[in-house]
Amino acid sequence: MIRDAGYNGSKKTPWSSLPLFLCQRSLYITGFPDSCLPKVVNDQVKVASSPQYWKPTQWVAMEDALNRGLVKILGRPTNRLVLF
Repeated sequence: MIRDAGYNGSKKTPWSSLPLFLCQRSLYITGFPDSCLPKVVNDQVKVASSPQYWKPTQWVAMEDALNRGLVKILGRPTNRLVLF
């Protein structure tokens, strides 16, 4: 389970909307495996980088990060420009 900074409840966000969701709420994600990061081109998330297209090694990397509690959604300080 991923918990964010003060958000109560669960939320499903389409992969392509994840950066917008984070920006609108001044949040960022830490601990995402590099191989699982969304690919953005011209301010649009490439659908081909979404989990439905991940390779088995990407799923293993994400499962490991989640099991170790590495993936967290945190409040984004004003000086942080990166979302992941």
